[in-house]
Amino acid sequence: MEPILKEAAQVSSGWSLAAFAMAMLFFLLNRRVKFRVAVVGAIVIAFLGALPILADAFIKLHSGDSIYRLRVTVVDPSDNPVDNAKVTNDRGGEAKAVAGGWQFDIPASTRGDGKVTVYAQDPGAFWKGKASVVLGDDLNPATTVRLAEDQSASVSGQVFDSKGRALANVSVSTPQGKASTLTDAQGKFTLRGFPAGSPVRLHFETNAGLNLDQDLFAGASNQSVRFSKVR
Repeated sequence: MEPILKEAAQVSSGWSLAAFAMAMLFFLLNRRVKFRVAVVGAIVIAFLGALPILADAFIKLHSGDSIYRLRVTVVDPSDNPVDNAKVTNDRGGEAKAVAGGWQFDIPASTRGDGKVTVYAQDPGAFWKGKASVVLGDDLNPATTVRLAEDQSASVSGQVFDSKGRALANVSVSTPQGKASTLTDAQGKFTLRGFPAGSPVRLHFETNAGLNLDQDLFAGASNQSVRFSKVR
């Protein structure tokens, strides 16, 4: 038995060792060695044969061959499913549409600290949201992103008179005065807290009593307001 084990120790390839183990098992059975010795030898050789196979599977599991299939469901503020959302994550990769939501295939080798943040938005409704999930032993995690009204954008612009001169100290406000400000020396203003891309009706009033209502878009740049005349 000892010579056989010495020969097995000299086999360098894992799969070659598995083949060697099977060959030795047949050898022992054909030699009709004592039953107890044959059983012990069979157990030892079977272990040696299975070891490289198990080691190979373990290495594949921890070397990135495994894939996390992250399922994502998106719901609106009333918890109704949203089918037309744009879904991304901070690890990259394209979202695949699947029944009931989306799926990201994330290689285990890119797990890092295990945390993945998923972002979703419905541009037509000015909703967006995010959710985080920690990748662990479960290769099929799932998360739900609940959308809410996006209030992260600002409305900004510059106010001019009919001759193209910047107007300072013009009052700028939203309907019912929920938000208001004054233009600076360059006629510029900014109001914050609106859904990105949405139109916002603003009321402008000069010190001379001129009034003007105009729609500007949240998040847009280089927007201007011009009074047709100045008293």
